[in-house]
Amino acid sequence: MASRRVSGFVRKVFSGRSEGSNQSVPPEKKTLFALIVGINDYAVPAAARPLKGAVVDAEAFRNYLVKHLHVPENNIRVLLNRRATREKIILGFNALKEDVRIAKEDPILIYFAGHGMETDSPKGWECGDPENKIQMIVPHDFGKRHENSTVHGIPDLSIRCLLEGIADKKGNNITVILDCCHSGSGTRGEADDSSSLIRSVDVDVEVPPGLDESIRCACDTSRGIALPRESYARGAKSHVLLAACGRQETAREKGGRGYFTKALLKLLEAVGPENLTYASVLEKIGPILEQSPQCEGDNRNRILFNLRPPPAALSHWKIRMNKGNYILHAGAIHGVTVGDEYCIYPSPEASSMLGVLIVWDVKSIRQWTTVLYPQPRSELALTDNSVAVRSKVGKTFSLIFKPPSHSKQCLELYKEIGKKLGKEAHTGIRLDKSGIEAKLAMSVVTKDEIAFDVLDHSDRMDGNGNTRIPHTVSPGDELYSVLHAIAHYYRCLEYKGMTSGIERAVSVTFTELEYHSDNFDMRPVGRSLNHNRVVDISVEEHKRYGFKVINRSSYDLYMNAIYFDNMDFSIKVWYQSHTAGRFVTDPTIPKNGGSISVGYGDGGGLPYKFSLDDNAQIETGFLKLYLTSTNVDLSCISQDSPFKGDRRKGEQVKAHTLTEIWGTISLKFIQRRHRPYSADASPGLRPSVTAPFHQ
Repeated sequence: MASRRVSGFVRKVFSGRSEGSNQSVPPEKKTLFALIVGINDYAVPAAARPLKGAVVDAEAFRNYLVKHLHVPENNIRVLLNRRATREKIILGFNALKEDVRIAKEDPILIYFAGHGMETDSPKGWECGDPENKIQMIVPHDFGKRHENSTVHGIPDLSIRCLLEGIADKKGNNITVILDCCHSGSGTRGEADDSSSLIRSVDVDVEVPPGLDESIRCACDTSRGIALPRESYARGAKSHVLLAACGRQETAREKGGRGYFTKALLKLLEAVGPENLTYASVLEKIGPILEQSPQCEGDNRNRILFNLRPPPAALSHWKIRMNKGNYILHAGAIHGVTVGDEYCIYPSPEASSMLGVLIVWDVKSIRQWTTVLYPQPRSELALTDNSVAVRSKVGKTFSLIFKPPSHSKQCLELYKEIGKKLGKEAHTGIRLDKSGIEAKLAMSVVTKDEIAFDVLDHSDRMDGNGNTRIPHTVSPGDELYSVLHAIAHYYRCLEYKGMTSGIERAVSVTFTELEYHSDNFDMRPVGRSLNHNRVVDISVEEHKRYGFKVINRSSYDLYMNAIYFDNMDFSIKVWYQSHTAGRFVTDPTIPKNGGSISVGYGDGGGLPYKFSLDDNAQIETGFLKLYLTSTNVDLSCISQDSPFKGDRRKGEQVKAHTLTEIWGTISLKFIQRRHRPYSADASPGLRPSVTAPFHQ
């Protein structure tokens, strides 16, 4: 009976209009489902002044889905004006979660046009803002009195929980588009007859700490997520957000249309979503007056309304001509080194290259751009879509290759591999007979297996005991792919960057988290586990973790957090700064006390859980925080474990021209198998320490 009631409710919620139902439907019906909200008129005008373009924008988006993407009308729920109450908007989110017609990973779109607002964070809510503010969307009945209560906006935390609920049941192929403001700073003194209206409410409201308890309780961010070994931490994976403007900007409408929605639909109609990633939308969208649209989400490099990544087979970077120089849009922070060689192609899809460019000297390498030179001296005709693919690695990684002490077959294999390695310069591997500089040793175990041992004491599993990596590789082509990945791993891990001193004004705490029923969220418990740049934990199934970064400098900072797993040489992005394409991106950590909590609170995503390989008693890894004054795309650094047959894929990076302030902070993680009744099972909680600059 319960399932029938839910299905009936869903059919009622998503019952489309009858108009046009007799028209022939294109043969390729889209499975996309959408919730579209547009609000011009508010129940309490004193609390939220009327708009003129939000409803038109919402209807325009609905029409685009129906006419251009051929989405059936009964797949689209539209809430306009008085129908867009707080209760019905929330019911619309939940209907998407319960709709039996929506299969796992079907595309879901949630669009909102109307007022947004900013207000003081309730007590106990983690927001990360120096002024302790949270953001909300404003429903039609905002400010309306009901008996002893007042209708509030819908906070970002509540929306996050609603989206995670949908993602849990329907997958994370979810797009959220918000054409509203994040703050109300620009609306005071606005004239009633202004030709340009701001989509923001500027009123003082007090949000009760218990607001939306049922939503946050259902979200239950403490749930145990049995994530696979290679992704035991994840960030904002539930959805991708396209927002109309930055946090300190205002979303505007003029002539009965929102600036952002009008420009977005113009792009979608001209180019088509199948030819755009979420990130590239903000590269290709037309100029928008006084607004910098933002893109947030781990999956921002997917094709719009699709799970697949763009069709780029090789790791590549943009390259452009500037004042007679070939400028590669990647630099030291991306692992560019002297001696690197790059094949230049007219586009990512091209098969014929234009020529080869090289990195001549260290002066050519800046933090996020590099000057390349032709060899031999010749002129390359670059296009607006030209890309560079690294074909040879300049800086090499030292490796000891131990001769076998047993079978003749193994000895022959040893000689064959050694001879080939001497010629394969592009792998970035250099055989080190002395062993002085080597961090890794390779040995032939059997005629079918090559094994690796960690030599560097700082990288070993326990500092002095077990050194064997619990993975082997066959001696064929797979070996050279693994060696290439290992060289990339150490090149990125060892790079220290500029000693700008900015890291001394940034503190990092890594703590265990505990579920709190008073605000239905995770909260740090105990003291920081970060002690002298080392986080030493006893791995237990039920334990969850998160970290917080506080910026006390006078600079707005962008942060990327990347985890280097010393057991399988995977490199995983734990937190990625947002993007605004060619617009100005909101900083991750605002200056003068701004913070970001990752794994709980304002940072979103799920808490971190650690696990060990079945036969391992102890494992190590490194969390590296990249702090920059300019937004940098570091997704090209990440790679899956080469032992699992995956290959690293890079993404295009953006041009940067601002002041190059940056630094890195590295924490070493030691994960020990839990021994419940042993006195030395866990090192216990460490005192809170500000993580210093990575030396």
